[in-house]
Amino acid sequence: MRSARRRGERKCLQAPAKAGSRPFVQGRSRPTRLARRMKWRHPELVEGRRQAQTVPMASWVYILRCSDSSYYSGVTSNLERRLDEHYHSEKGYVAKRKPFEYLWSSEFAHIDDAIAFEKQVKGWSRAKKEALMRGDWLEIQRLARVKSEGPRRPSTGSG
Repeated sequence: MRSARRRGERKCLQAPAKAGSRPFVQGRSRPTRLARRMKWRHPELVEGRRQAQTVPMASWVYILRCSDSSYYSGVTSNLERRLDEHYHSEKGYVAKRKPFEYLWSSEFAHIDDAIAFEKQVKGWSRAKKEALMRGDWLEIQRLARVKSEGPRRPSTGSG
């Protein structure tokens, strides 16, 4: 006769007992819910995550102007190599819009900061990117206010 197991209880496979070891629990190949939650709330617990953050690694965010006058922004840890890759590439956004012109770059101490800023710049308008390349931070602030104070759309709610 089978013994009834409570919901959520897992079958333990018996292995030779070693000092300080725990039995293998079948079905626990993924991290537990608590472990996943801890990694989300405490990223320093994710192996290798904070170690990379503590070692400064120079990174750049850069902007190119393509032949169709569009702007391309990117991030890299080696600016010369990345520009060379763009120049010799046959695939991608810039490859279809050659020749391109290198316009602007800014150095960051950590790659995470560079990636965050590049994502922010990708969402900016053309005018805002041009103000960034000129170093006109007052214009960037003004353009941000203009966008936020734009015409409001009526609510689709019933309230």
